[in-house]
Amino acid sequence: MNDYLYLFSVARLGREQAEECILFSIKDALPNVKPHKEHMYSFVTAVFVTDETEQDVLRFIRRRRFNKSYRWGIHGSSPLRTAALDIGHEKIVTNNMGRDLRTQIKNICKE
Repeated sequence: MNDYLYLFSVARLGREQAEECILFSIKDALPNVKPHKEHMYSFVTAVFVTDETEQDVLRFIRRRRFNKSYRWGIHGSSPLRTAALDIGHEKIVTNNMGRDLRTQIKNICKE
């Protein structure tokens, strides 16, 4: 299992900017994945840290999905995990695959 982590820190996050960053993450990570019969997952993770984020951008990050499977899943897959930490509103939003990121971010913020 590999994890390709991309961290983006911006003052104000817009939807177009979020989409560009996510597409960059996917395009940069996928060529590095070397699937084989014992490969299970290679996560592509995009985390946004912002001072202020609009509700529609948070909704977009929550609903954004991507999954690339190799040989119909026999050689694993590369799912997308997204998370946004909105410092101004003290809110953490993740997509379905990134649920475990929420607890990791909370633990980091406590320290």
